[in-house]
Amino acid sequence: MNTKKSAYQDIHYFKYLSLQNAKWFIDIILNKQLHASNVSELNDPMESFYSTTEGNLKKFTYKMKHEKVFVCSLSKESDNYLLWSHYADGHKGCCIEVSAKAPNKGFIEVEYDNRKAYEAKNREDINELLKYKLDCWKYENEVRYIRRDSHLCVYIHKVIFGMSTSSKDCNFYSKLIKSIDSNIDTVRIKDLNELKEPKF
Repeated sequence: MNTKKSAYQDIHYFKYLSLQNAKWFIDIILNKQLHASNVSELNDPMESFYSTTEGNLKKFTYKMKHEKVFVCSLSKESDNYLLWSHYADGHKGCCIEVSAKAPNKGFIEVEYDNRKAYEAKNREDINELLKYKLDCWKYENEVRYIRRDSHLCVYIHKVIFGMSTSSKDCNFYSKLIKSIDSNIDTVRIKDLNELKEPKF
């Protein structure tokens, strides 16, 4: 069960997920923890490169201690049309509203800057390496938790189902969630008016 309400005062963030891997989703709800990816598994390969003084791109060589660095990526938004499309199975998945049990530990707010993303940063500081991303990722409005293990312990406040999630799936998962923890709210997005559409 969730702890008492006073633990809910931290800032909330959002994790977009597909529901195709039901076991993974149930594990999150049951154990109150999100998966964190190894640094080498991040979906933007350019994060591993920096620009040399000659203008060439060179790949960072992580020291042994960095091989056990994991990243849990979240967003500040639950109504991002593109995030629903890219990370929640084309609006057929869900978005989980959470707050970290250790909100300030390993926390990074990503900055989007093409120049800084390629600068020869301090390669001894993993937080500095993971702080900057290219402008094209700005729509993600990302925050990161840097971990030494592959999980982030969280409080779960709400599960939001996408507008293309079937009624059958919504009902099934809502009942399942309530049977695990009755304090977790569930809701479904009804139409596009509830989403922040992309700007071009």
